[in-house]
Amino acid sequence: KQWYQRRVRGSRAALTRTEQIAVETETLGNEITGELGNQREKITRTRDLLEQTDSTLEKSRRTLLNMGRRAITNKIALVVIIVLEVCILAGVLYWKFAT
Repeated sequence: KQWYQRRVRGSRAALTRTEQIAVETETLGNEITGELGNQREKITRTRDLLEQTDSTLEKSRRTLLNMGRRAITNKIALVVIIVLEVCILAGVLYWKFAT
C-alpha cells in the first residue's frame, strides 16, 4: 500500500510540474505573440514611411529632370540669341563698310 501511495504522490508531483511548465509555456507564448504583434506594427509603419519617402523621391526626380530640361532649353535659346546678334552685327558692319 505504501508503494502505491508513493507512486501516486510521485505521479501527482510530476503532473503538477507538467502543469507549471504548461502555464509557463503559455505565458511565454503569449508574451512572444504580443512582441511579434508590436514588431509587425513597427514594420508596417516603417513600410508606409518608406513608401511615402519613395513617392517623394520620385516627385523630386521628376522635378530635377524638368529643371535640367529647362536649363538646356535656356542655354540653347541663349546660343541662338548670341548667334543672331553676331549675324546682325556682321550684317550692319558689312552694310556700313561695303556701301
